Amino acid sequence: METVLLVGRPNVGKSSLFNRITRRRQAIVTEIPGTTRDILCAEVTWQGRSFRLCDSGGLWGGDDPLQKEVEARVEALLGEAAVILFVVDAKEGLSPLDEGVAEKLRPYAEKVLLVVNKVDDPSRREVVFEFYRLGLGDPQPVSAAHGRGVADLLDMVVERLGGAKGDEGEREAPLRLTLLGRPNVGKSSLANALLGEDRQIVSPIPGTTRDAVGWPLEVEGTAFWLVDTAGLRRPGRVKPGIEFFSVRRAEEALRLSHLALLVLDGKEGVVALDQRIGGLIQKAQKGVILVINKVDGLRPEEVKKREEEVRAAFYFLPFAPVVSVSALTGKGLSRLRRAVLEVARSLDFILSTPEINRLLQEIQNKGGFPSVHGRSFRIYYGVQKGTRPPTFTLFVNDPELFHFSIQRHLENQWRQRHPLPGAPIVWEVRPRS
Repeated sequence: METVLLVGRPNVGKSSLFNRITRRRQAIVTEIPGTTRDILCAEVTWQGRSFRLCDSGGLWGGDDPLQKEVEARVEALLGEAAVILFVVDAKEGLSPLDEGVAEKLRPYAEKVLLVVNKVDDPSRREVVFEFYRLGLGDPQPVSAAHGRGVADLLDMVVERLGGAKGDEGEREAPLRLTLLGRPNVGKSSLANALLGEDRQIVSPIPGTTRDAVGWPLEVEGTAFWLVDTAGLRRPGRVKPGIEFFSVRRAEEALRLSHLALLVLDGKEGVVALDQRIGGLIQKAQKGVILVINKVDGLRPEEVKKREEEVRAAFYFLPFAPVVSVSALTGKGLSRLRRAVLEVARSLDFILSTPEINRLLQEIQNKGGFPSVHGRSFRIYYGVQKGTRPPTFTLFVNDPELFHFSIQRHLENQWRQRHPLPGAPIVWEVRPRS
């Protein structure tokens, strides 16, 4: 899929334009220059043409300690991008930093569209004229805040990509993997290792990743969308401002995901916050793999002991695979990829209605269910409602009798026949009409 890259000096509204085009508040927007650090991407379709829109950190002008890393990532993508949207600020006017960015983009001039943002008053379109001095073609006025000019800009992007396409047919959306964990457990390093390239900025500074950043990932021919997130903290320790919004983005990424990779620090072991994040995954009914990172310095017997500790700590996720890896050395990554494929199959598991009811009858004939307040629970029949995760509707004698102990018994019996590693099983109960 072709890439369209948003670039420009800090705080010209690239993230606001990204949010406007993708129609979600996916990028964090503040008045603080340098808020965006990683490359944030989303798939966009316009006039039948799909492309990947990527928002970059502000170029050549921030005082962020990771500014050089930001610039290196963006410069690496300039050659890959099919279209480069060079965003400038109409309210501040042409600045020396804009001219500096223009010089950096000069070798890619044939791919550049000059976008003058913050033209919020349509009667003042003449403010764009001074940007002709950059020598990068006709400036396109837009207002990301109000949406003015954005449709025209997208028309120009599609034209640069080769024109609109007809209906390409329905495609199943790639399964979304989300890396979750507390700060500095190595999520971004693991993302880079899985992707096979340095897409994420990695540093020992906790909180380096701010946005929930996504990239396409292919594992043995299966397409996934891999999302890295900011580290999650205990609610009372989340600072207001950028960190608050970073945590909200991580929580939103979990809501939109199918499979969560909960990354743990193999050197530090499990802490209470790790278990809390596991509880969030369980509550959200997402697939899960428990990934123990940073095992490169541990002896085999220490790794085995750590895995046992993880299984004990996450007793409430007994179906979750536990995989030990080192993002630094690549150890265990093949096993992790196999686990991802295995859980993906579990999440897409489908069972026919006759098979479901044969299994339910077998479970009930084997001993039935524990009684609740002296009353027996009975399932008359069931159907599969959906996948990602596997969801089943059960028609029963009394939904109020579907106690936790009965759910646990049913799931244990079910998993003896269909283990479904990494996938929760969702039960919905209704009275038989």
